[in-house]
Amino acid sequence: MRTHTTNPHGRLYYYYSCTKRRKLRKMCDCKQASVQPHKVESVVWEFVSGLLKDPEHIRHGMEKMIALEL
Repeated sequence: MRTHTTNPHGRLYYYYSCTKRRKLRKMCDCKQASVQPHKVESVVWEFVSGLLKDPEHIRHGMEKMIALEL
């Protein structure tokens, strides 16, 4: 998903939309419609902040990344 802005009639509208779908249009197999930010940002923030509040999860992820670098 990426951000997308439209400006019909002088009013800005913001969306998250599938990058592949915007590029390929009907040839894309993605069925996800564009989403307004106010409908998803609080859910995404809850998910991310939950991960950040779990130090064990962060430690495990960092160890995994370090192992992949070797």
